[in-house]
Formats: sequence, C-alpha cells, structure tokens
Amino acid sequence: MALSGPLAATSDPRVAARTARLAQSSDGADRDALIEALGHIGGRVGGEPLTKLIDDGVDGPTRAKIAEAFATHPDALPTLRRLAEDPDPQVRANAVWAIGAVAPPNDMALLTERLSDPDASVAGNAAAALGRLGLRGARVSGPLCAALGNGFPYVRANSLASLGMLRTRCDADVVRTLLASDPSEIVRMAAARLITRAPAPDREKDRTALAHCADDDPSGDVAAACVGAPEPAPARTTEVSVYIVPTGASGPTPLSPFALVRSDGLTRLGIADRAGSVYEHDAPRGPLRLGIPAPLLF
Repeated sequence: MALSGPLAATSDPRVAARTARLAQSSDGADRDALIEALGHIGGRVGGEPLTKLIDDGVDGPTRAKIAEAFATHPDALPTLRRLAEDPDPQVRANAVWAIGAVAPPNDMALLTERLSDPDASVAGNAAAALGRLGLRGARVSGPLCAALGNGFPYVRANSLASLGMLRTRCDADVVRTLLASDPSEIVRMAAARLITRAPAPDREKDRTALAHCADDDPSGDVAAACVGAPEPAPARTTEVSVYIVPTGASGPTPLSPFALVRSDGLTRLGIADRAGSVYEHDAPRGPLRLGIPAPLLF
C-alpha cells in the first residue's frame, strides 16, 4: 500500500517495469496492491505495463483491478473500452466506472449500450458514468431519462442522481410517480433529491408530491429527503480506500460485492479486490457509506 505514494511522484520507466514484474510474479491481494500502486504512475509509463499484463493473459480479478487503476489514465481509454466488453461482469463494472472518469464528453455510445447490461452493477455504473460525462458537457439527459424505466433499482437511482447533479428533469410526472410508488427505497430517495434540486415548471405539483412523501413514505430516510434542502455539490475530491466488511464478518472479505454511496449521490457498484478493498481516486469530499450490494437488491 505504501508504494502508491512514491510511485505517484515518479516517471521513471525502469521503476514502472520493476513494479510490473513484481505484479506479474505475485498473486492474490499482493498482486492487487501492486497493480493499484502501478496505476499511480501517470501517463503511458504506468499505463502500458498494465495493458501488457492484460495482453499476457490474466484472470478476471486481475483484469478488474487493472480496470479500476485505469480511472486515472485517459491514455488507457482504448483498453478500457475493451474491458467494458469483458465476459466477466466484475471487469465490466470497473471498466465502465473508469470510463466515466476519463472519457471525453462525446464518448457516450458505449456507456449508453452498457445501460442495458444484464449485470446490475455494470448497468448501474453506466448510469453514474453518463452523469459524470454530463458534468463535462455531454448531452446525456436522453439516455438517462430512458433508463428510468430500467428493471434494476440502481440503474434508476443512479440515473436520477446523475440528472440531479446536472439539475435536469425528464418528464416531471415520471419522476413524481417514481417518488410516490417505486418499490425501491433508494430510487424514491434519489427522486426526492432530484425534485428538490431541479424543480419542474409546475412547482405546486412538486410541493404536493414532496409533502405526501414526507407524510406517507414508510422509510424515514426517504421522508427526510423529501423535506430536506438541496445538498450543495461537493467542491473537492480526495483519494480513498474502502475496506468491505460484510455483515457478520470480522474483517475485510476478498471479492465481496459492494455498493459505495458517494456524497454526490452516485453509487459505485462492483466486487472488492482480493484484499477486500475498493479504491476511489476522486471521491467527493463528504460522507461515504456502504449500501446494499446490487445482487442483494430487488
């Protein structure tokens, strides 16, 4: 873990090559820690050894960790696009999330396609990734509004959260209907936050919907979101490593499914690495919490 700091300050290809050799000869949690450290070396000096690891043939958890490390490597976007089509859903989930961090605003086609992925984590991350592209100027309201009818709760929730970040509404009645009747608590909460952040022209209907929610919703969290003021967008980000300790476990559990809820309202979904860790290079300042993993949410 300590290698990440000094490697972030070097551009020496010899150091990158040595780290890559160590990663190639390691396995399990040690390999994942070395991949994470190697990803801290900027540009092609750090990115090309990781791409070579993939080309040499590595297992799914290794490819997933490399995809996570590429969230700081715009130069690796072609490799990320390939990983977003990987047969392993944990690889696709990390690749889609990383694409949201590094892709240019006009690079929407693959993420829009992944909204229909058969894996809930991949599709949910695609909705969040589109929102992040929207912050950089992409016109993402069309696919995000269409995704509000998706069968996976995290796709609907991340689509609403993305629209909330952009302060953009779809059909106002659709969002109010989700607030009133969606079976998922996380979707109703995201709908409430979108309504407060981006009021519709018929504001009286919005106020009525929020009042009904505050009085009648069976979830205290949703009711609180319906009466709360809009939360300001986080101004800064920070690096963070989160260790996943499932209910009933005494420590981090390798390859655990997770849902990491960020302070900007987006939820990152996937599988922890072989140390039970998840790395985020640009987590918004503010509270982080773990939600119900996508495979357990219906």
